[in-house]
Amino acid sequence: MSKVKSFFTEHGMGVGIGAAVVVVIAIIMFFYTTGIAKQSNYTLVYGTGTIGKANYRATEQSGAGRFYKGFFTTTYAYPATDRTYIVGEGKAGEADSDAAIEINAKDGNILVVTCSMSFRLKADKIREFHEKQGIKFAAWTDAGWSRMLEQIVRRPLMSDLQTEAKKYDAIQASSENMLDINNSVQDTLEADIARFAGGDYFQIVDFKINRISPKSQTIVDSLARRTAAVNDVETAKQKVLEAQQTALANETLAQSLNKPGSEAAVLQNLGNSGKVQFIYVPYGSAVAAQTK
Repeated sequence: MSKVKSFFTEHGMGVGIGAAVVVVIAIIMFFYTTGIAKQSNYTLVYGTGTIGKANYRATEQSGAGRFYKGFFTTTYAYPATDRTYIVGEGKAGEADSDAAIEINAKDGNILVVTCSMSFRLKADKIREFHEKQGIKFAAWTDAGWSRMLEQIVRRPLMSDLQTEAKKYDAIQASSENMLDINNSVQDTLEADIARFAGGDYFQIVDFKINRISPKSQTIVDSLARRTAAVNDVETAKQKVLEAQQTALANETLAQSLNKPGSEAAVLQNLGNSGKVQFIYVPYGSAVAAQTK
């Protein structure tokens, strides 16, 4: 018994250190072999080495929490929430922002387009998207995501805008036909991106043209004059309408005054007698009359 006690006395410190080492290794292995699927991401798990279908292990859905990924693996995260691709009005350096698009109108003038496209990656296409496009651009990084948008979203978007803008002169495209261009592009854009990308990886939630502006200052000035002229015409129409309504009201009043016994005639006679004083109050005004 004394020999056993002597053994633990002599070797107890070593056993404690060994146990601590085992615990530390276990903790390290736990974090090394597990990952966290964030609420806003899809996470793909591949074996370390050349990325390909043979190396694929699993796709962890958004918000799955901590999961087992195993030894010698690499993970790739892609957004599971809606993203908005901003063309022309985003902040410099943002992964989802890009420069304004320039296209040609029917009359040859250059148009500058700013727009936005809200979209999401399709959950059932994440692996295919990664293997066909994500790897090519390293799209799991901000810089790679931007390159991917530029190549497989911006180019078909520019093509669709150009197709529609060619139907109108610069002034028309910048004003009364801008909504027509918007709607036509929205109808075809998702399918055109799918053809260009080699798969229907994106679901477009919304597309909106914010502005179409002629690049030429001459055309801009001409558009401003045209807008001012339209406003002048509308103002003139409103004045004519008001004058017609006033004339009709005066005519109706005159007819009532000339009709013996009418309320208008009675009121006029009372006013002319000097016994009654009328106060004219705008219709709808909150006026309280005081009586003694």
